[in-house]
Amino acid sequence: IAEISITGAEMSMNFHILKSLNFNMSYSYNYSIVSDFEVSDINNATDLTGLYLSEVSPHLIYASTTWKNKFFHLNINCNYVDEQFWDVENTVVVQDYFVANSKISKTFKKHYHFYIDIQNILDNEFVDRKGQLSPGRFIIAGFKFIL
Repeated sequence: IAEISITGAEMSMNFHILKSLNFNMSYSYNYSIVSDFEVSDINNATDLTGLYLSEVSPHLIYASTTWKNKFFHLNINCNYVDEQFWDVENTVVVQDYFVANSKISKTFKKHYHFYIDIQNILDNEFVDRKGQLSPGRFIIAGFKFIL
């Protein structure tokens, strides 16, 4: 690929609804195409000029809500990834997907931190941009000591 044209925009908003409640949202638009491709007898490749870049979603959306109080911190977030091409010749489409996650944490006596992180709460099955099948719902618990 000799030349790529990329056009895009990003927007992010952060709202402090209350002292203990925060909302964050971001959106990204990406239009990436191959604008020049040099085909030679050596590589025997298909001309990719005018095709979309593989593994690049045109639309990405992220939203998050965080609630902090004296008992615990709770974060709920979600991601939307638009469909994209998996291969450079734009023949295989990776379907769009939506993932919701949550994390609850608690700090005790300034040194002990405990959390439970639940990824893909809705247990959605999807194939990511690398062609990997999602592991489904994933739960992580952790404890750390802070000096």
